[in-house]
Amino acid sequence: MATWDLLSTATVAGSSTQTISFTSINQNYKDLCIMALVKDNLTASHGQSGMTIAPKTAAGGAMTLGMGYMSMGWNQTTPTSYQYGSGQTQISTYIANNASSYNGVSPQYMYFYDYSSTTVAKNMYLFNGIIGENAQNANNTFQMWRSLINDSSNNPVGRIDITSQSGYFLAGCVASLYGIEG
Repeated sequence: MATWDLLSTATVAGSSTQTISFTSINQNYKDLCIMALVKDNLTASHGQSGMTIAPKTAAGGAMTLGMGYMSMGWNQTTPTSYQYGSGQTQISTYIANNASSYNGVSPQYMYFYDYSSTTVAKNMYLFNGIIGENAQNANNTFQMWRSLINDSSNNPVGRIDITSQSGYFLAGCVASLYGIEG
């Protein structure tokens, strides 16, 4: 069984954090994992907001993603899927927001294979969704993403930005970064 080492934990305090960033990521592991629980301060009646996840080089440069997702919505019996074209640099997904009478939250599980390699493309899986006592988020109850992270120089992933697209993360949101030995 692989060893998981906690490298960093980010806990949101206050009301003006739009991006949770893991920078200067330790390159001494084979894989990375981020586990998070997030929600933003917007109050749109449908109960969901946008969020992006962007793997970057250590210098903050964008990395090219080839990706697609499957989504299982509330009261659906089969998932929907979508494959993106080339030129993507971030995953755009959905999280719960602070709409009145909606207490949903959004668990996030991100796993980066071979993130420190300089010879192979990196794969990332994201499993996320919105859970709570309300079914307002009818479109994106659960999603699974698969992304191929690559750039022309095969740079390792050295930074990961998780951003609320239009609002701010609520105080108490937390994300933890783990290094996984091969």
